[in-house]
Amino acid sequence: MKLSRWLFLVRTGEGGVLAWSSLTGALAKVNDEFLGVIDSLKSGGDVDTDSKLVSEMLRCGFIVGDDVDELAVYGELAGRTKQSANALKLVIAPTLDCNFSCPYCFETRKDVRMSCEVQDAITRYVRKELEGGKVKAFSVVWYGGEPLLKKDVIAGLSESFMNICKANGVSYNASIITNGYLVDEDTAKLLKKCCVSFAQVTVDGSPEVHNARRVLRAPNAEGTYRRVVDSVNFLTASGLNVSVRMNVDRENAGAVGEGIAMLTGVIRDKDKVSFSCGHVVHYGEESSSCLSKEEYSHVILECLKHCEAHGLDFSAKTLYPKFRPSYCSAVMPGSFVIDPEGLVYKCWNDIGIKDYGIGTVNGLIDGGLTEEFASSVWGRYSQMNYEACRECKLLPVCAGGCPHEAVHYGKNPACEACKYILDELLMLQVKGGVRDGNRS
Repeated sequence: MKLSRWLFLVRTGEGGVLAWSSLTGALAKVNDEFLGVIDSLKSGGDVDTDSKLVSEMLRCGFIVGDDVDELAVYGELAGRTKQSANALKLVIAPTLDCNFSCPYCFETRKDVRMSCEVQDAITRYVRKELEGGKVKAFSVVWYGGEPLLKKDVIAGLSESFMNICKANGVSYNASIITNGYLVDEDTAKLLKKCCVSFAQVTVDGSPEVHNARRVLRAPNAEGTYRRVVDSVNFLTASGLNVSVRMNVDRENAGAVGEGIAMLTGVIRDKDKVSFSCGHVVHYGEESSSCLSKEEYSHVILECLKHCEAHGLDFSAKTLYPKFRPSYCSAVMPGSFVIDPEGLVYKCWNDIGIKDYGIGTVNGLIDGGLTEEFASSVWGRYSQMNYEACRECKLLPVCAGGCPHEAVHYGKNPACEACKYILDELLMLQVKGGVRDGNRS
């Protein structure tokens, strides 16, 4: 027997000890007998392999057999997931135009509407993939720009997608990332009809802070806070779940508590609303306005505490450290981002930057792009290629972090925020402060 390379021991403020495995997600309060087994293995001693405690430690992944190559096990899991072909995921931008002019936005604004020809090509591609019989689940994220500037495109493509899925026995779901300004009662009902079950809407703090950052393009325009908050209520009333996101940089990091407090006072259905943070990053360059990852991690922790105090769920999807064989769908073969001109990308941070495009929708239809993916920079990417990642005990929960910087700028992948607040997150999990983490 030997200690798992993925084992963490965390001392609590009350003198207790938590054991956690970054591979299995097992988390437990442990006693002196457990720590005795740990100490024995550290010193090269023997343990009673027939004992109930040792068996349970093996089951949870806190200890492993002497012949287990844990890094290879994780690498095999990551590689197997990457080759999975039973899901198709598309991010579709009906337009790159936007009615907002947010100062930190990285996107390339372009007033182009997705043509009928491009819509037809996307539909043909989806039909081809789903009729092949391998795809069991199909999902779409409506993106932009501001996707609701082209509601007719969303409605038309959604109807086609739903019909194709029904004909082929494939499950379908959709989500939307929107600034919320164009959402009214009718729009919310339209999205529900289009099988959109989830929306992300951005509120950057209190009305004063938000209105200074989330601004309309029109000169001397009104503030957007009230309309955006109303959109959350319209969406939840139509049955959608909503994540309210706060994009955080140095300008508003100190005001997150006030923003959450004011937000919870105007949201009607808290059960359908969660809160999340977004780290404002200028890709490829340093910026004094951006928080470091470590600084940002402590803002996340602050947001979590304020949400708990006000009865609002903090989305733990990217917060509580859980097993992740692959960081994002950009490195997966069955995932593509499509812009309104029919150009295809792998990462939605690249949308609108033609040099980062990997082809067109027609290339998807004839199979050329799918075949070329394996040899592309995205297809070759693996967190296992980086020594710092291979040596890190958090590898199973961060999968090397965001690959964007590594792919485009030759840097190491970006570490996840949980690295800096791990002890706090595990203790909150034990206390019930994180709602959707793994429990053991």
